[in-house]
Amino acid sequence: MRIAIVLLNYNGYKDTLKCLAALSKQTFTNFQIVLIDNGSNDFSIIELSRIKDVIFLREQTNHGFAGGVNIGIKYSM
Repeated sequence: MRIAIVLLNYNGYKDTLKCLAALSKQTFTNFQIVLIDNGSNDFSIIELSRIKDVIFLREQTNHGFAGGVNIGIKYSM
């Protein structure tokens, strides 16, 4: 079984990049990362869309924490 890791970003691409760097150091490798940008209006779209091996979903509006995470969960299922 493959695990889905759902990450939510909103105007915080620097922190999100740090989180992704930490995840890349994990010994467990049977996972996919679903990264949702939750309507950011900074440089997050530009910076995060460049990342390879991550499923990147861009939302036009901010759905709040639960709404944004639910988008990633639904995609993963």
